[in-house]
Amino acid sequence: MPSKPVARCRATAALDIGQPLHGGGALHATAADVLTFFGGAVFEDDPAWELVMTPQRPSPNGVDASTGFLLNIEPGEERTIYSKNGGAPGFSSQVVFTEDPPTVVIVLSNTKDTQGLSDVGRTVITEMDALQ
Repeated sequence: MPSKPVARCRATAALDIGQPLHGGGALHATAADVLTFFGGAVFEDDPAWELVMTPQRPSPNGVDASTGFLLNIEPGEERTIYSKNGGAPGFSSQVVFTEDPPTVVIVLSNTKDTQGLSDVGRTVITEMDALQ
């Protein structure tokens, strides 16, 4: 049986970005949705995330960096940094997180500059480390 729509909710138009998305890169959601999704990796003991966070092949993000099934994986001296970025025309997103301490940084922007977002996410993680 289909559920009834909530009275105060209304349907929204389909997202029209004007062109097809390429590959599996874009993260197109609210910060709350992204936190819910990636929070499973950081705050829950989920065997599926263990597989996603396991290095699968070398990455161009650095000498020791690798790529898992979904994430960029960058081992560091103090902790491993996991990240995912992507975008669509006029919109970019970046998620950077660590398991220890459990921290998730989500950066959403109205730009296509994913490298700049990557720098912002890593800077926030680094500054948070300095505060602890």
